Amino acid sequence: METRRDVQERLINRAARDEAFRKLLLEDPYEAVREETGVTIPPDYSLEVHEEGFASFHLVLPATEHLSEADLAVIAGGQQSEASY
Repeated sequence: METRRDVQERLINRAARDEAFRKLLLEDPYEAVREETGVTIPPDYSLEVHEEGFASFHLVLPATEHLSEADLAVIAGGQQSEASY
């Protein structure tokens, strides 16, 4: 099973070599993830893609609370948890 980091690297690598995919990832990240991974991310799950420039730096801090195994599966694989129904 791919980890969240694996999926991130996969998306970044494809965006680096495929300009049309990069544009799709920026404009419709849900569709881009579905296209690349086959996983449909639920619309109530926040998915944001930012493009850094030479004069910017984006830092994403991880959540401070511990996630359950079910939550980790949702994040890593895009599955819906019972709480998201």
